[in-house]
Amino acid sequence: MKTFLRLTLLGIVLFETGCGLPDTYFLQQPTVVTLAPGPGYYQFSNPIHDPNHDINVNFTGDELYYKFYANISDIEANAYDPSNTSDPSVQLTAKGFFPICLGTDIPSTRTDPVIAIGTGLAQAGSTVTVTISVSLTSTYVVTSGPSGEVRRDIPDPYLSGTTYKTFLVNFYSPSHNNYILGSEDITNITTVTASTAYLAMYAISFGYTGTSTPERSVPTYLGYLALNPFP
Repeated sequence: MKTFLRLTLLGIVLFETGCGLPDTYFLQQPTVVTLAPGPGYYQFSNPIHDPNHDINVNFTGDELYYKFYANISDIEANAYDPSNTSDPSVQLTAKGFFPICLGTDIPSTRTDPVIAIGTGLAQAGSTVTVTISVSLTSTYVVTSGPSGEVRRDIPDPYLSGTTYKTFLVNFYSPSHNNYILGSEDITNITTVTASTAYLAMYAISFGYTGTSTPERSVPTYLGYLALNPFP
């Protein structure tokens, strides 16, 4: 009875296994620390991930999804629909969100999860800070853990397609073509001469059931940042 109540409170997801009996999984979602733009960056915490907190899922890290908006009023703080059975990443992508990539990723491939977290840190919990800048390198930093450069999920054709575009304003970008009308992630902004763009972000816990089946938590809205990316 206690187990049943615990699973019910956690809001577990049911799916059918090959033998016809229901199996269960549950992956805890990240928790926003302070909703951006309050601190000037995105920050969220990873809860403790172990068999006592997650169910039949091996947590491996976090995914991040971003979207540029022309107006604050358009920002989708509830882009995920819990009644929709589609994968959270599919839902966000359908809403025009793009996955964050690493600076070391090569176009046509992408590290997933973008923020990899080992077993020891997963079992301790952690805090992640994501800083997006149009004049400096954009980064993620995990307290007592890894860090790295983050980029947009748009290959840069002006650098031979060997790297993803950064968040740098054109003046600071090596290609000087970071933000142009051809950039797929700014198509909802009508002009690239706008003074401000609003960047919304979601974080998702990522893991596997078994050895190869990816599972994702409910997305957590991290807020938005006001950027001035257009020269």
